Amino acid sequence: VWYVLAAHVLVAVAVFWGARDNEFVWDDPIVFQQQLPYFDSFNNVFFPPKGIPQFGENYYRPLIIVTYQLDEKIAAALWPLEKREEARRIVYHTTPVLWHAAATVLVFLLGMVLTRMVRQEGLGGAAGPDGAAGPAGFAGLAGSATAGLLFAVHPILTELVALMAGRSDVVCAVFFFGSVLLYLVHRATQNLAWLLAAAAAALGAMLSKETGVGVLLLVPLIDWMTVPGT
Repeated sequence: VWYVLAAHVLVAVAVFWGARDNEFVWDDPIVFQQQLPYFDSFNNVFFPPKGIPQFGENYYRPLIIVTYQLDEKIAAALWPLEKREEARRIVYHTTPVLWHAAATVLVFLLGMVLTRMVRQEGLGGAAGPDGAAGPAGFAGLAGSATAGLLFAVHPILTELVALMAGRSDVVCAVFFFGSVLLYLVHRATQNLAWLLAAAAAALGAMLSKETGVGVLLLVPLIDWMTVPGT
């Protein structure tokens, strides 16, 4: 499993590695030059001021602004001032690639957890002592790996990962998948701490992009689909 997980990281990073030195194009200059200067304080991040150029009034994505601010700090810390523009181009474009790799890993892990739950409910073959041995365990590993690798290389994600301003979807995906995974761990352990962590991740998904609210629909659906006899 660890080897397969590492392969997911390598594939997700490799397929988008060429984007790390992209120019700022399309929406990138609008965000970078016209919008980010307005977010110069904690208050402005979570309570955006009026009059931000081309800033959607129906959008509320403060965690995305936080990722931009972290990128700026990394660029300032690791490159000298005279190379700051080059540093920004590299850092601001590398970050979405790393978020994408994290989302890919979570897709794989989510598949592993779901297939193991199905086997434990008696809907699949018997698992070995480690939960992954035997034909059913191998099938679960193969299916989860296929889903993760398909997610890693799917062309629909190109614009979201290769553009600086497209990161909201991949950041949301990390929190979204993480929330579902943490909830399933809570369901298996009945530990309240995991449930609270799942709720925090769900909030992170919703603060990254509006579609993150879908986690509130997906979790009950998974519950219903994995109850014995349904």
